[in-house]
Amino acid sequence: MGRLGSGHAAGFAAKRRSGTGPDPYLGRTYWGGAIFCVFADVKIRRQTRNTKGLEHALRAILEAGGDIRSNWDLLEALQIGDRATGTRVLLNLYEEMKDKPVLVDLDALWADLGVRVAGQKVRFDEGAPFAAIRHAITGDSGWATASISREQSKTLFAGRTARRPRLSK
Repeated sequence: MGRLGSGHAAGFAAKRRSGTGPDPYLGRTYWGGAIFCVFADVKIRRQTRNTKGLEHALRAILEAGGDIRSNWDLLEALQIGDRATGTRVLLNLYEEMKDKPVLVDLDALWADLGVRVAGQKVRFDEGAPFAAIRHAITGDSGWATASISREQSKTLFAGRTARRPRLSK
């Protein structure tokens, strides 16, 4: 949880404003993107009854060719992600956050997810309204790492694994 759980994130304005667009303060852009992803994941899971999450959107974008090798129009990527989840979460959230600071209530989100911070300790509340969503996000089911051993040289992205390229001699 770090500083996010202590009331404000590094780089945030005092009122915890967020934004995903250009900002002279890199910290707000960084944390705005992180918050965009967390909120998107929770919203997708709520709208799909926890059957899909942000990883499904990211996987669809990746499968469509959206990776570092080419420049993509952001709206096109968000549309592909939304189609994969059967929602309009990414496009709507982007429209809300893209060019203005947005007040976010992280304390309410953590409470809904059942994340309780007391001093230096974090406890999970299984009776929280979105405890099942927290389990899905954190991978408590083990889906993301079950098939990866320490001996395997693999990279995990959006629920997919890919072998690392061999260096040529």
